[in-house]
Amino acid sequence: MQARLDSGSNWPLEPLPFEQRRSDLRDALAFGNHKGATEQPSLLRQLVEEDVCSGYGLPLPLHEIHRIPGALMAPMNVIRQNTIDETGRIVEKDRLTHDQSYRWNSGSSVNSRVRKEDLPPCLFGGVIRRIINWAVAARAKFPSLPILAGKFDFRHAFRRLHLAPETAVQSFTQLPDEQVAVMMLRLTFGGAPCPAEWGVMSEAICDLAGTLLRDRAWDPGKVAPPDFDEVPPPAFCCSSIPFAPAKDLIVDVPVDPSGFVDVYIDDMIALCVETAGSGNATRLPAAVLMAIHAASRPLAPHEPLP
Repeated sequence: MQARLDSGSNWPLEPLPFEQRRSDLRDALAFGNHKGATEQPSLLRQLVEEDVCSGYGLPLPLHEIHRIPGALMAPMNVIRQNTIDETGRIVEKDRLTHDQSYRWNSGSSVNSRVRKEDLPPCLFGGVIRRIINWAVAARAKFPSLPILAGKFDFRHAFRRLHLAPETAVQSFTQLPDEQVAVMMLRLTFGGAPCPAEWGVMSEAICDLAGTLLRDRAWDPGKVAPPDFDEVPPPAFCCSSIPFAPAKDLIVDVPVDPSGFVDVYIDDMIALCVETAGSGNATRLPAAVLMAIHAASRPLAPHEPLP
């Protein structure tokens, strides 16, 4: 984590011979972008402009791209996907993607050159099983007490980690109609190493949140994350609804009622048991938000970047 904060995300890529790189760059300039992007030029420009204004991309003259040592380019696309708004409603969202798996005439792409064995391991694949096992074990240990759960989302998660220069220079894209090349400065939506690279950050923050949650010396009433008063109070089910009995597990899952925190890419999920006088319902969101705050850089007054 420290290396990535200091120097950025440096992807383990096989080297590319100069002539092949130059050929791939020519192919990229001739190809442009995918149909989802080219058929919506106004939307494409808007999404790219948002990235540039947020400091996620650096615009440069497209006709000078060949003068940048190591420059490589990948086509963009725009996809529509579902997300949720601040009220929890499902809404559609347009997302800008960076197709770094697209192979040029040489047969090469950035993603095809990734040495996967050198990537940090991704641990989020088992998160659902871990959460369910903890919840079932907690219900067995505390059959009559409420179990609370919360989900906390990293907004623009991949854009929180900057790229190392030697990776950023291989993450160009373009707006051909504007004669603009854009060097991406943050993790891209399309780079194969990005989930593992972001996992280094999110797993560390998750571990910090869990440690803080279980530290009874920490008092969120005295040391709270910024804007904690904006967090809504916990919602409990109606007292007339009985708790279902826990099924037997084939493994012994340790349960600390103070809570359990896990993470799936950009979503942190935390659970706790509300024991009498523990204040766990308040400590749960405070610990997660404090861990995220502690890992973030301080914002300057009138900070222009989100």
